[in-house]
Amino acid sequence: MDEQSMVNAIAGSTYVVHVASPFFQSDDPEKLIPPAINGTLAAMKACQQTGVRRIVITSSCASVGNMAAADKPANRVFNESHWSNPDRPEGLGNYPKSKTLAEKAAWDFQAALPEDQKFEVVTICPSFVMGPPLRKEPFTSGGWLKRLMEGTMTTISAEHCCAVDVRDVAQAHLLAVKKPEAANRRYIVDLHSPSFQEYAAPVIAKYRPLGWPITENMAPANPDEYITLYDHSAATELGV
Repeated sequence: MDEQSMVNAIAGSTYVVHVASPFFQSDDPEKLIPPAINGTLAAMKACQQTGVRRIVITSSCASVGNMAAADKPANRVFNESHWSNPDRPEGLGNYPKSKTLAEKAAWDFQAALPEDQKFEVVTICPSFVMGPPLRKEPFTSGGWLKRLMEGTMTTISAEHCCAVDVRDVAQAHLLAVKKPEAANRRYIVDLHSPSFQEYAAPVIAKYRPLGWPITENMAPANPDEYITLYDHSAATELGV
C-alpha cells in the first residue's frame, strides 16, 4: 500500500511478479477490496516509473467464473474471455469482488498508458490452490486441511471446488515471465473440479488410522449444484 516502497523495490528490474493480495473471507469490504486494488496499482505505477518490461499478476478464477446466472456459459466451462460481474443481481462476496476489480484495474491502467510507456501484462488465474506449503504460519488454503485433520470440521461438504497444485501455479508464473507469447494474456490455471469429500478422501485414508480425529460425517450431495469447470488449454499451451 506504500507506493514509494514499491518503486524502491522494483527499480532496476526487467520483470515483476506481483503475488500479494489478501485472501480471507470478511464481511468488511475495506479489508479486502482497497488493498487488492491499490496494491496492484502501486505495482503497476512502479513498473511504469522504472521501465519494467513485463509484470505477471496473480489474479484468480474468482475473477472469471462469478458471472450473473443469465450470462454463464451453457456448458458450464469458463475460459479467459469470461469475467466475473461485481454488480451481478446475485451479489458477490468481497474476496471475489476484490480479485475481479484488482485485475480489471491492472488492465485498465495498461490501456490508459501512452504507447511509449506501455509495458506487458500477464495475469494468472488459479482456482483453489492446494499442495505442499513453504510456510509454517496459518494461511487460508491450508486452513481447510487443518480444520479437517484436527476435527474442528464437523461435516465434510459435498460441494465441488475447482483445484490446482501450487507447483503448477508457480510454474505458470515463471513461464509467463519467460515466454514472449504470454504477453498481454490471461491464463486460467486449474486442473479439475473435485468435491470437498474427494479432497478429504486420501487424507482420511492415511491419517484416520493413525488416530487423527477426522470426522466421518459426510454432507449429502446437492443434485442441483452448479459445478463450474474451466478450460485450461491456454495454460497447457504455455507449458503447464
